[in-house]
Amino acid sequence: MQDYSLDLASERIKHPKTKEYFREVMSSYAIGNYRSAVLSLYAVVISDLVFKLKDQVERENDPGALKILQDVETDKKRDITSSKWEMMLVEKVFQETKLLELSDKANIEYLKDHRNLSAHPNILDTEDNVLFTPNKETVRAHIRNMLEGVLTKNSAHTAKLVDLIITNLPHIYDLADDESEYDRMIIKRYLREMNEKAVASLFKKLWKFTYRLDDKDCEENRDVNARTLQLINRMYPHLVIKCLTEDQAYYSQVTLDKEQLSKMIDLFNQSPRLFTLLDEDVQKQMDAEIKRNTSRYISSWFLSTSIEDHFASATQFLSGRNFNYYALRYFGELAREVNKMDDYRMMLIKYFSYTASYQDGYTRFNHLRRKLDDFNESQFKELLKVMDSNRSIYNAYGCSGMVDDIQEAAESNLGEKIDLDPYPNLS
Repeated sequence: MQDYSLDLASERIKHPKTKEYFREVMSSYAIGNYRSAVLSLYAVVISDLVFKLKDQVERENDPGALKILQDVETDKKRDITSSKWEMMLVEKVFQETKLLELSDKANIEYLKDHRNLSAHPNILDTEDNVLFTPNKETVRAHIRNMLEGVLTKNSAHTAKLVDLIITNLPHIYDLADDESEYDRMIIKRYLREMNEKAVASLFKKLWKFTYRLDDKDCEENRDVNARTLQLINRMYPHLVIKCLTEDQAYYSQVTLDKEQLSKMIDLFNQSPRLFTLLDEDVQKQMDAEIKRNTSRYISSWFLSTSIEDHFASATQFLSGRNFNYYALRYFGELAREVNKMDDYRMMLIKYFSYTASYQDGYTRFNHLRRKLDDFNESQFKELLKVMDSNRSIYNAYGCSGMVDDIQEAAESNLGEKIDLDPYPNLS
């Protein structure tokens, strides 16, 4: 295993001032001035926490970050000679942001102990009249812990910022030219700079607003919230799996009404494993609700073990059943995914065969007409057979126009028109 490189890790320091000040730490460490390295490292860490909070205030107007800075400044002014505000800052960042883990906080406290020993003379307290000097291995461990736990992490987002982000999402969605532009804007402005704890907090709140609640705000913003959930899932798939695994009860609280269910289908099609992480009773309820609606079932390929298996199930599900255009469209999307377009064209013909009125026939044929350029001879003949056997089609005023369209496509595809003698009602 390759040794951990302090120099390489230091290149990942986020804030330019921190990176500049950190050079002093490495310089002292390199020449063996370990007391100086510890002193400067502690100063850099406290400074970096302040920089991160200020960045949040300036860039995102984060009210939580501003409150931390104000509280620390107030405490500092009470006694300008005291350094208690430093650990107050660390404690507040730990408690109110997603930046520090408990182990990171403990490492900072350990660094502070060595900083105090290195900064204050203790000759009178030692038998050999020597200053405290941390050894090389201890200083290296401090430097590594601070790089990994603080300096190379993104800004200190507070919980209040997550609420602010959710409030801003609709505005950004309106500004974007399309959904891909929206994704780029959200990644650049928020997701790229957020640590995983903050992303998990955002995902959890958006889940509730998108899949559970049904008030006016949730209804109006369901599209953008669902889009953001899918974006987070694409960027942090392992984090999302961890969220559902560790808090199944929370994520299983969903509403199976039309809009919420539709958005969940989109997410589970993106990552089928997420569906299996819900409570089993909820899975069964969702499966039953989806199968109540033909088009919804066809679009829910996550219910099968693979998209190929779902295509086979969807083909069987539509067999002998009248279905609407939405079911046909979803079936077409499945067919493209599994390269079964001949099966889709046969399903188009089946869809047309259920024509129940003259007007219905015109509408259904219009969907079919756009696909005629891909028909082969057997498909043309099957289509004409269906038309010849359905009175609502062959008695329609526009039937002759339909036949003309078919013959034109047949001549283009096959080099000749289809013999209409076997279809007396169309001749």
